[in-house]
Amino acid sequence: MKKSLEAPIKLNRTVALCIAVYQEDPDYLWECLQSVKRLTYPGIKVVMVIDGNSEDDLYMMDIFSEVMGRDKSATYIWKNNFHTKGPVGLIQQEYLHHAKMGWIREVMYTAFRALGRSVDYVQVCDSDTMLDPASTVEMVKVLEDPMVGDVRGDVQILNKYDSWITFLSSKGPVSLILDVSSALVDLWECTETPYCMNLWKTVLSLGYATKYTARSKCLTETPKGCLRWLNQQTGWSKSYFRE
Repeated sequence: MKKSLEAPIKLNRTVALCIAVYQEDPDYLWECLQSVKRLTYPGIKVVMVIDGNSEDDLYMMDIFSEVMGRDKSATYIWKNNFHTKGPVGLIQQEYLHHAKMGWIREVMYTAFRALGRSVDYVQVCDSDTMLDPASTVEMVKVLEDPMVGDVRGDVQILNKYDSWITFLSSKGPVSLILDVSSALVDLWECTETPYCMNLWKTVLSLGYATKYTARSKCLTETPKGCLRWLNQQTGWSKSYFRE
């Protein structure tokens, strides 16, 4: 009997959502976290890592605690990066890690290492991304294939009509990864290509396939300034479903 495509084959897979944050606009971060709370996948863990631990970064920690609920979440300020010695906090249902500035690769490495093998799948998104409630469910459906190690969803532009620059933006990927075991993370961390692009390449090197599903949707902000926009679009243009 053919399996239905309208529901995931299993709902007992554990999933964690990792959000990387760097001096985000408060409104965008608020909307991102609100969309996370509306995700329909049951029992999803949320790990947000802030790139920076100065007083200027504390507003993002406050937003996380307010949206997720101070009684249901935990925050942790780390004076170092993951590669330096220091205690590691416990991953709860909603967890915020406040690390010393180390750029996006260090932020994601910290999140992956903190999770370890505590979950089956890891979803990755940016702090200016608004996720569709069914986005995680749709990607989990694809990952039920044991040969698939990474699946990408469809990212639409949130502020497409703000200017002629944003109107010209192409779409980028949102990702769900099979696991963040030591073998995958260490292999990925040693590469020099952009983090979002090389994650799926690392998965491919381990013998898994990658897939794309347009059923998993989200909206994200694109820069209005020419230089930031060009940098973002150059990275997105190298996404796997375009190569």
